[in-house]
Amino acid sequence: MSAATNTTVGPGTALVTGATSGIGRATALRLALDGWDVIVHGRNAERGTEVVREIETNGGRARFVAANLSDLADVRSLVSEVGEVDVLVNNAGRSWFGPSADLDEATYDDLFDGNVRSAYFLVAGIAPGMAERSSGSIISVASMAGQIGLANGAAYGATKATLSSMTRSWAAEFSQRGVRVNAVANGPVFSTPERSELIEQLGKTTLLGRGAEVEEIAEVIAFLASPKASYVTGAAYRRRRRPHGDMSLMLAVAEHPVACDITVPAVDRAARRPLLRLVGLASTTVNLMRLRTRTTQRPRRSLDDRCPSPLDTRTRPSDHPGAVNRPCRH
Repeated sequence: MSAATNTTVGPGTALVTGATSGIGRATALRLALDGWDVIVHGRNAERGTEVVREIETNGGRARFVAANLSDLADVRSLVSEVGEVDVLVNNAGRSWFGPSADLDEATYDDLFDGNVRSAYFLVAGIAPGMAERSSGSIISVASMAGQIGLANGAAYGATKATLSSMTRSWAAEFSQRGVRVNAVANGPVFSTPERSELIEQLGKTTLLGRGAEVEEIAEVIAFLASPKASYVTGAAYRRRRRPHGDMSLMLAVAEHPVACDITVPAVDRAARRPLLRLVGLASTTVNLMRLRTRTTQRPRRSLDDRCPSPLDTRTRPSDHPGAVNRPCRH
C-alpha cells in the first residue's frame, strides 16, 4: 500500500468502529488510502496506535479514539468526541454460537448492546448532522447469519438481521436528505487466525470456493463510501443461497421498497404462468409493493366459432349425414 496511489475523495472524516483488527482495520487502511481522515475506534489503545501509525506511514491521516460500545454512555461520549463525520462504518460487534439453551442472559444482552444498540445510537447521533450538510455515507457490516437460518446462531443472527433492517429504515429516513445508507452482509472472512480452518471449510460452499480476505470486504466498503456509489442507497452486498444450498457474495440493489406496475400482455394461462413466476422472483429482490396484471379482453367466441366442424353434435342437433356424438376438441 503506497501513498502514491491515493485518490482524492475527501476532504472528509470517516469513523470506523472496531478498527483495530480484522475487517475494521483493513477498512481504516483502505479509506485512508482514498484520502479520508480516519478515526480509528477500538478498546485496545496499543493496537489502535499501531493502526494509526501504519496509516501515517503510508501518508494518511488518522487518530485513535477508545470506547466500549456495549456501554451506552461510551457511545454517546464517542459521538461527542468525533464531531462531524462524513462516513460512518458500523463494524464493531461480537459473535456467539452455540445451543440456544447455553446462552446466558448477560451474553445475550452483550450481543444486542454491542451489535445493535451501539449502531443505532451512533447513527442517531451522527446521521442528523450529515443530513443537515446534505452529505454522508453510512455502511454497516452485517452478516449472512442475518439473512439465513444458522444452527446455533439464533441470537447472533438476530442482531445482524436487525442491523440489516435498520439499514433499510435509515435509508428511507435519510436518503432524501443526502445521506446514503448501505450494508455489507459478508459470508466467511479470514479475519482472525484462530478461525482460519472453519472459514476455509465454509468458503468451499461459495461460488468462488473460498473465504474472503478482509481487504476484499474493505474494497466494497470503500466503494460504498465513495462518490462512485452516489446512486446506491438501501442496498446490501450479501451472500445468497444457491439452488442447492450453497452461498455466494452478490449485490442486492434496491432493497428499499419500490412501487411499480407490470403489464402482462394477453396470453394464454400456460404461457403467462412462467412470466408470473419470473416476476415473483424479481419481487423478492426489489421488494415490489404491488403487481398488477392486465389482460386485453377478447370477445367471447360463439360455440359455432369454437366448434366449426359439422361433425360435432354435442351442443346442437346435427343435420349432417356423417355426424357422430363426440366431445369438441376446439
